Amino acid sequence: MPKHLIYYFSGTGNSLWTALCLQKMLGDCDVVPMSTTAQCPDAVSSIGFVFPCYFSGAPRPVLEFIAGLDFSKQEGTYYYVVVTYGAMLGSVLGQTRAALSQRGITLNYAAPLKAFADYVVAYDMSDKVAEKTAQTKKDLQEIVPHILEQDSTDTKKPSALLMWYNRIFTKNLEKKDRNYQVRESCNGCGICMQVCPRQNILMVDGKPQWQHHCAQCVACIQWCPKRAIDYGEKTRKRGRYTHPEITSKMFIDYLTGVGPSNVR
Repeated sequence: MPKHLIYYFSGTGNSLWTALCLQKMLGDCDVVPMSTTAQCPDAVSSIGFVFPCYFSGAPRPVLEFIAGLDFSKQEGTYYYVVVTYGAMLGSVLGQTRAALSQRGITLNYAAPLKAFADYVVAYDMSDKVAEKTAQTKKDLQEIVPHILEQDSTDTKKPSALLMWYNRIFTKNLEKKDRNYQVRESCNGCGICMQVCPRQNILMVDGKPQWQHHCAQCVACIQWCPKRAIDYGEKTRKRGRYTHPEITSKMFIDYLTGVGPSNVR
């Protein structure tokens, strides 16, 4: 049984990379995707939740995962959250604290981590990947000691205005995958299906078909090796991004539970 446990949700690798960095620092730590149906093991020293901010809040799969997780075997466990975000953090920390509180869990520590902004549906990708990645590494080094020392922080209640914004932009989110388009350059490799943390894509006659359970993580767009997937016309001329230290194989291996941290 591991001493530490990190649950993560990731679309382009930013949050997976963050979780793996924390794992190295903590030692004796498993990194588990929030797409898993596994429940908490017997009591562990710490449980971390690492995920991105979507529309000023937590991704719906994260909130669903927390709501379904069995914390009954945990006693004296330290709980923390690290949220990667590109442009606006919003009220994601307060929202997550409230979600954990509803399960009887006190969030001990919460930290935002500014990362590369990757929501290609809304904007083009920056060409300053190296600079932004280096800054994220530097910022993470300031967070790690607080987790190692099991420090505590106060987390503000979620803003009513920002939560209203979140509800507006996530309304019918699952069905917005109807806007995805596939170019002729698609070779049917199936990577889009494999990287989807919602298992929302099926390959039909060698082409992806979305099943209307989308979280808008845009993993399918960003990981496609042929750049054959677009969101309507918006992304056709925009760049693509995945974390430079996370390969598609790594991403898929961790997502499917065969990553190194899960081989014990």
